[in-house]
This record gives sequence, C-alpha cells and structure tokens, in this order.
Amino acid sequence: MRHHDDIPHIGYWLDNRDWVDWSIQIDQPGKYKVHATMSVQNEETRFRFGSEGDMTAAKVSSTGSYGKYQQNRLGVITIDQPRRLNLIIKPDPENRQPMNLRQVTLQRID
Repeated sequence: MRHHDDIPHIGYWLDNRDWVDWSIQIDQPGKYKVHATMSVQNEETRFRFGSEGDMTAAKVSSTGSYGKYQQNRLGVITIDQPRRLNLIIKPDPENRQPMNLRQVTLQRID
C-alpha cells in the first residue's frame, strides 16, 4: 500500500499478473454501477473487473499523472442473489498500463 497526499492507494501495477480482490457481502440482488477512483499516467489502461467467472472489460484514459486521481465509471455488474463474492480487478495482459487504484464503489441501480 502506497500513499499520495497521505491517502492510501494500491499502486505499482507493473506485472501482468498483478490483481486485487475484496470479499464483499451483497444483501440486495440487482444491478450495480461500479466506480473506481484511480490515476493513469499513460494514454489509457485496460483491465477486467467483476467476480470469478463473470468479468467485464473496462478501460480508463490518462488522468495526466500518477498523482492525479479521477473517479471513473467502469460499468455495471448484476448480482442475481444475496451472497458473498470476491470483487476482482485484473489488468488486461495485452493492453494494460501501470495505474494507481484508490477506491472502488458499488451503487445499486435497481
């Protein structure tokens, strides 16, 4: 875990095998918007997010520097029943660039 402006982030995603996951409990099934606060110095980075067996592709354009964070809408995931799942973010090995990840949020939309 690293810090920018005394705020922790997950950084130095330099290897195609880097990934992160969080175990979360979903009590209300439905569709959820997924947002990530992150920084990308290069033109863009591509990665996948979701749960094992149900990953969605996403891309985020440059924020201008690794210290400049922006909130990005990654997409929507559907949770069909209440359950515990691992929310995963993995780089696309073919098209990834280093990135810093500060926060991921889910917002129920139906």
